[in-house]
Amino acid sequence: MPEQTQALIDNIMGEIHALNSKIQIIAQRMKIMERNEEIIGKTLISHNKMLKGIEEEINALKSGGALSESGPDLEKNSIALKEVKDLIKDAKKQMDGNKKEIDIIKTELSEIKYILEAINPVAYVTVDQVADLVDEKLEDLQRKKKG
Repeated sequence: MPEQTQALIDNIMGEIHALNSKIQIIAQRMKIMERNEEIIGKTLISHNKMLKGIEEEINALKSGGALSESGPDLEKNSIALKEVKDLIKDAKKQMDGNKKEIDIIKTELSEIKYILEAINPVAYVTVDQVADLVDEKLEDLQRKKKG
C-alpha cells in the first residue's frame, strides 16, 4: 500500500508540474498581450492626433481659411500637378499631330507604290539595255571632246 500511495503522490506531483508549466506559459502570453495593448493604445493616440490635424486642415480648406504649415506644400503639389497635366496634354496633342502626319505619309507612299507597280519601269528596260545606253552615251561624249 505504501507503494500505491507513493505512485499516487508521484502522479499528482507530475500533474502539478504540468499545470504549473501551463500557468507560466499563460502568464507569459498575458504579459505579451499587455505590452501589445500598450503599443496599440499609443499608436491609436498618435493616429487620432494625425486625423484631427487632417480634419482641421480639410475644414480650413473648405472654409477658405489660411493654410497651416502643410498648406504651402499642398499648393506646391497642386501647382506641380497642374503643370504635369498640362505637359501630358501637350504631349497628347503632339502625338495626335504626329499620327496625322504619319497617316498622310503612309497614303502618299501607298500612292507612289501603286504608280511604280503600275508603270513598272524595270519591265521596259533590261540591265543589258541600260549598259548599252550608258556605253553609247560615253562614246558620244568622248567623240564630242575629241571632235
